[in-house]
Amino acid sequence: MRSILILLCGFLFSVYAQGQTGNADNEISAQDKILLQEFWKDFTDAVTRNDKAKL
Repeated sequence: MRSILILLCGFLFSVYAQGQTGNADNEISAQDKILLQEFWKDFTDAVTRNDKAKL
C-alpha cells in the first residue's frame, strides 16, 4: 500500500513538473506588454476617480 502511494505521488509530481515547463507560444510580445500597461494605467485611474463613463 505504501509503495503504491509513493508511486502515485511520484507520478503526480512528474505530471505537475512537466506542465510547468516554459511554452514559447504563451509569451507576450513587447507591443502587447506596452498596450497592457497602458490599459491597466487607464483602468486604475478610472477606478480611483470613480469615472463610470471611462470604465
